[in-house]
Amino acid sequence: HVGHLECLEMAKELGDRLIVIVNSDLQAKLKKGESFMKEEDRMKIISTLNEYNNQGKTFYSFEFFPPKTDFGLDNLYSRIDRMAALRPAYIDVTWGAGGSTAEKTFDMSKTIQKYFGLDVMMHLTCTNMPKDSIKQVLLDSKENNISNILALRGDPPEGTSRWENNDSEFNNGIDPVSYTHLTLTT
Repeated sequence: HVGHLECLEMAKELGDRLIVIVNSDLQAKLKKGESFMKEEDRMKIISTLNEYNNQGKTFYSFEFFPPKTDFGLDNLYSRIDRMAALRPAYIDVTWGAGGSTAEKTFDMSKTIQKYFGLDVMMHLTCTNMPKDSIKQVLLDSKENNISNILALRGDPPEGTSRWENNDSEFNNGIDPVSYTHLTLTT
């Protein structure tokens, strides 16, 4: 994804490693009094990638955008069923700008995880999304054990080439990440 690559390229200028920080169970308990999810569950995709790396194996993931039609979705599920045999490290499910695919993204994430037994990383972009809608998606995700969420500000709104602040509370990349953390740990 171009937006992700741009962020990674900018990060590359600052160093040569990507560090993902996840609070331990103890740290979560000290900060919040409890953790809604065990550390091992929060680290599942990272643990999987570390296993591949430690074994010197190449790993990959598949990224899917929710199809526009029910026929397209059935076709995609049929392909995912066959691709599952390739044992991807995880599946990414993207989120349409302004939440245009929010329901399909959530349903796909839930279905892939539950019926195909694959780890899912659900994208959650906040461009032009009301705060209440984001909160509901996060609560539904928690209820359905979707624990790998890539929270992003998102691409510039359609028809523009640069990001400009708007009245949303989600104008910088850290905003949806902080809100996700706050919503899921309280």
